[in-house]
Amino acid sequence: MSRRLPRILLAVTALAILGMTLWPNPQDGDGTPIARAIVDWMYTAGLPTAITFEAIEFTANIVMFVPFGLFLALSLPRWMWPWAIVLGLAFTLLIEFLQAAFLPERFPTVSDLIANTAGALIGGALSLIGRRRSRRAAIV
Repeated sequence: MSRRLPRILLAVTALAILGMTLWPNPQDGDGTPIARAIVDWMYTAGLPTAITFEAIEFTANIVMFVPFGLFLALSLPRWMWPWAIVLGLAFTLLIEFLQAAFLPERFPTVSDLIANTAGALIGGALSLIGRRRSRRAAIV
């Protein structure tokens, strides 16, 4: 499999993540007004109110890093896929540092480190599944 497309998609994904995480927007404990409006709509559509904004935000952070881990793992030789986890953590540490150093309206959290790294892990694992299936298809 060519690594060119995954590398391009990785760059696009990384830039999108940087844009979302380093955009200077005021936040409070309930998130941005847009995020709050989306969550309020989800509640009116039937989402149980026991599912908190924090749980939704944590899940969104996981989902945000799945493509990063996937495209990173596909950009590397198969046996190096665990580097998607390590580099996902390193990328998150960089983002959290930049938020703390330069964006007083943003706040770094340990839960972001956990969620983002989990997303990179899931993406890396998905790369193994995809590679295994493509290899089986090539054999048949």
